[in-house]
Amino acid sequence: KVIERIARENGVNFPEEVFEKFNSCSELAKDRKSASENITRKYTVVDLVRTSQMRRITIAMNAAWLISVCVYYSLMLGTSQLIGDHYVNFVLGACVEIIAVFVAWLLMTRWG
Repeated sequence: KVIERIARENGVNFPEEVFEKFNSCSELAKDRKSASENITRKYTVVDLVRTSQMRRITIAMNAAWLISVCVYYSLMLGTSQLIGDHYVNFVLGACVEIIAVFVAWLLMTRWG
């Protein structure tokens, strides 16, 4: 329908054979799409290291996770060594953590 309208607007006459070919191609594409939707692939851990790009991504994600966990753990253990009351330091650390979780939630909602 869209192609017919475009041809009519441009003053071009397409033979019916062209429209039939377009329709048959679109029907084939729909059939292929529906056939591919029926086939589901099950992914395993091996798929994370199968290609070089996936290996690099997996290693980078694991390194980032390990570093962030180590930094977080170090900061939480370090709050007891701050000058002042231990209880106040703990409450301040908890407040900072709550704010950080809220900011992380906002950032993930915004940019995924």
